[in-house]
This record gives sequence, C-alpha cells and structure tokens, in this order.
Amino acid sequence: MWYEALPSAVIVYVLLNIPDRINSLSNKLVYNNVYRRDISQPWLQRYYARDWELTGDPYKAQGLESLPNKPSVTGIDWQKFGKGPNHSFYGTKL
Repeated sequence: MWYEALPSAVIVYVLLNIPDRINSLSNKLVYNNVYRRDISQPWLQRYYARDWELTGDPYKAQGLESLPNKPSVTGIDWQKFGKGPNHSFYGTKL
C-alpha cells in the first residue's frame, strides 16, 4: 500500500536536509549568523563593503535612513578599508 513508501520517503528527506543543517550550524558558529553572503562577483563585493561601512554589520538590513546625505564619488570610503578603488575585495590589484 501507499504507507509502505513513507519510511523510505522520510529517510530521503532527512538525508537531503543534513548538509543544509550542517552548513547553517557552521555559519552560526563561525560568523554568528546562519546566513552567508555571496561575494563571488565584483558588484556583490561592493554591496558587502557598502553594508559593512554603513551599518558595521553586512547582515544587518537598513533602509534609506542609513545612507548619508552627501554622496561620494564611488559611494564607499575605500580608505576606511585600506584599499583603493582599483583593488579587489581580496587585496589583489585588478
């Protein structure tokens, strides 16, 4: 009958969810947050750095009230991070 498939369905469900739970737990232990931001692309690196500069925490969501009234040329004070605008997030020259 149909109920004979339930044990194998539960086993598959549990086994497919184990990597996600381990990843969330390791991110919570290391970064004190269960989520991790993707910084694989240059524009995502700029968003990460922008949020880090504006709020002090790249995972804290802020609205327009956190943006400064005076715009800068690049939008980010790169000197605060010790890098110029021609460097990537990882410190290598572009």
